[in-house]
Amino acid sequence: MPASPHPIGYAELYGRLRRVLDRHGPATVQQRPAGFRSYFAPTGAPVCLHGHVLADLGATVGTTSLLNLEPAADVYSALGYPLTRRAATLADEAQRLADAGWTWDDAVDVAVRLAAQDPDTEPDRRLGDDAVRAVLQHLMTRLPAGMTAPPGWPPGIVSLFQHGYPTLLLGHLAADLRADAVLASALALADAAELFTALGWTLSARALAVLTVAHRAEADGRSWGDAVEAAMAAPTGHLPAEPWDR
Repeated sequence: MPASPHPIGYAELYGRLRRVLDRHGPATVQQRPAGFRSYFAPTGAPVCLHGHVLADLGATVGTTSLLNLEPAADVYSALGYPLTRRAATLADEAQRLADAGWTWDDAVDVAVRLAAQDPDTEPDRRLGDDAVRAVLQHLMTRLPAGMTAPPGWPPGIVSLFQHGYPTLLLGHLAADLRADAVLASALALADAAELFTALGWTLSARALAVLTVAHRAEADGRSWGDAVEAAMAAPTGHLPAEPWDR
């Protein structure tokens, strides 16, 4: 349990879920033994989607704890990680679908759509470097790695969103994080840091560094796959870390 409560918003939890999927693969299904409802095995190893997220946070739940009977959002809160309303919907719906036998990727995808119906708050829009990297890796499973910025780059000519649809790599990142695409199109910005700030998001120094590296790589004409590789390798250890960075 953290020394003081660590509130988790939508973007942070979504990034943490994507990081688990990056490690274990989108087709992973729940590995709980029949009739065994627990977040962790007796050995201490996580046995479900949220068990892995909790393990990444340094938290654990004993197999005899009554917390194993509670919804995921209540477990996070009891362990010192209270969730916002939108993050709680994401957690509970992903858990419900994963427990029903859905692949973790499908469970998260549907939970994202359900969570989008909840209003977001300032903590939901806190973006850290690990979430940026995890979402970029996720995008590379669904977007062509060889894609490059459309004709009209450099910035100021082609914006991240046009007519409600993402145009550039970091536009797809913002869209996947459920940023307001209509307002983003109206703003017509080409720099992701400027766009997130204009939309009321809070970027950590480490997230800003990763976004800047990806932005520059695409501006230099590199493919989206190469831009993501550059972002993954962006040095951030020398920068101050926010709780939602890790």
